[in-house]
Amino acid sequence: MLTPEILQGRLQSKGYSTRLNDKGGLEGWLGTTVLKDAGVTDIKEMRVYRGETRVAGVYLATGNFNSDSERIIANTLSTRTKRVGNTIYFKTYIRNPEQENLSIEDWLGRF
Repeated sequence: MLTPEILQGRLQSKGYSTRLNDKGGLEGWLGTTVLKDAGVTDIKEMRVYRGETRVAGVYLATGNFNSDSERIIANTLSTRTKRVGNTIYFKTYIRNPEQENLSIEDWLGRF
């Protein structure tokens, strides 16, 4: 199971550091009402660093999800998603070479 802690551990074992940034709940997100309906209560960004340089990141939604939550987030935010327990990963990105919207497995495989 790919929990945020396991994800951080894998990245750290490869020489990267991570920081979780609280995105302040759902304020400012496109489709906030739809996200609330999907059960999302919080969104965080996991930023990945090599030294002091940010090289990548992924967003994590947590909440009280229902069977359609992953699909709703994917459609509302036009992104690939992966639900693992009470976390949905979405909007992965790598800065150099610039890549976005990879599956979480492909994203993790780039490190």
